Amino acid sequence: MITKREIQSYKSLKNKRDRDELNLFPAETPKLVADFLKAGAKPHSLFVLKDEILKWRRDFPNFEFTEISKSELDRLSHLKQPHEIAGLFHKFDLPEFNQDNLTLILDRIADPGNMGTLIRTADWFGVKNIICSEDSVDIYNPKVVQSTMGSMARINIYYKKAGEIQKMLNPESRIFGADMEGTDLKNIKPGSNDVILIGSEAHGIQQFKSLCTEMLSIPLIKTDGGPESLNAAVAGSIMLYHFAHAK
Repeated sequence: MITKREIQSYKSLKNKRDRDELNLFPAETPKLVADFLKAGAKPHSLFVLKDEILKWRRDFPNFEFTEISKSELDRLSHLKQPHEIAGLFHKFDLPEFNQDNLTLILDRIADPGNMGTLIRTADWFGVKNIICSEDSVDIYNPKVVQSTMGSMARINIYYKKAGEIQKMLNPESRIFGADMEGTDLKNIKPGSNDVILIGSEAHGIQQFKSLCTEMLSIPLIKTDGGPESLNAAVAGSIMLYHFAHAK
């Protein structure tokens, strides 16, 4: 049985301050919770509807599940349409940074959907490390967590200042920033330890611009006009595809 205090505590994790204080974050939907459990994420509490709890205990016998009612799940959930399970997880422990392949840097990414898409796409292309500016959206924001579809459990994500990032990276790494006025992306041959830098949706690369070896662009194909720019997640995804195919 879930207590009123547990419901209030879960609801409070919508706020970054409470997530930081408790070192916990919420995750919902069956696929997301299952992906986290399979990836080795450490659950604090797992709340499941009565009709579904036997299935979860069978599929994940090493974890403890708490039975809740539909009305309790409705009060607990951060979603407009709650699913059968709500999980509360400990934040991930980060290993010492090790740059052994393509790395993604994100400068002031503010939109949770864009952050989640970039994390999920980076996971698809085998990226192991993402470095974010300290003023980027928190990856434990419930909207980011949901949109990553579990990918954030498979990638090390660090929040750092510009000066710290420079010390972390291999001095021989090429750091390519996305910019409308840059060199055409297709003219660059990928290398094994390249770094992609994506700037904010509104202002592009700002505080990390000094880190860049070269600025790259994704040319507009249309000749009769088109959108002013690609959003951060789309531009980042195209660059990840290009650089993930290093030979």
